[in-house]
Amino acid sequence: MSGDMMTYLVMAGILLILLMCISFFRTLISGIFSRVLTPSIAETLKVVMKWILFLMKRLMRSHTVLIKNLLSPHSVVYPTLQRPSAGKKTKD
Repeated sequence: MSGDMMTYLVMAGILLILLMCISFFRTLISGIFSRVLTPSIAETLKVVMKWILFLMKRLMRSHTVLIKNLLSPHSVVYPTLQRPSAGKKTKD
């Protein structure tokens, strides 16, 4: 953060603390927090949790494929590109 931004944040924090000392402002600020900020934080957390669960599901799927490919024989993971001849028998 730039120096100016940090100064403004510190000043806003000090002002908020001073306003919390006065009963009227404390009631006003608590109303703002309970009616506006708390629902918005809850909605944001819902979206974040959906993304975290989606990413964990995708990570687990990727690891499952990786483990399956590590434990499978090479011929299953990378099948041959040569076509077997009609008269020849292939080794199995």
